[in-house]
Amino acid sequence: MRRSELVECRWKYVDGNRILLPTSKNEEPKEVHLNAFAQTVLASIAEGEPEARLFPGITPESVSVAFHRVCGALKITDIRLYDLRNTFATWLRQKGIELDVIASQLGHRDLRTTKRYARIASAQVKDAVNGLDAMLGVAQIGRKTHR
Repeated sequence: MRRSELVECRWKYVDGNRILLPTSKNEEPKEVHLNAFAQTVLASIAEGEPEARLFPGITPESVSVAFHRVCGALKITDIRLYDLRNTFATWLRQKGIELDVIASQLGHRDLRTTKRYARIASAQVKDAVNGLDAMLGVAQIGRKTHR
């Protein structure tokens, strides 16, 4: 979720293992699925009234300040809170998740935007190309190393 979506999130949007935002940055509804860790974190918070925010009194600025303090304490440099969205997209892409699925979680309408976020690892490309050998019935050929 974007920082603004998170601080504005209300209990009535929580639906089991997902959050159903009525509107997002692109003015459309957004469904955010929660992994087990996120569900555990959410379960640790005292549930409020349906209209109450999940994190009352928290501002976008205070989220950024806390993030930078934690990064400083952990000696992590050259990172922004927004970079975590890129990491999320890249990790999903590297697990083989399709761009349209990643786009739905990030709230992107255009797959070109998602493609900028979701990086493919070199090893993925190598594995994909090597997978062609099995499809073509080609035996693995050992390479000779020149010394």
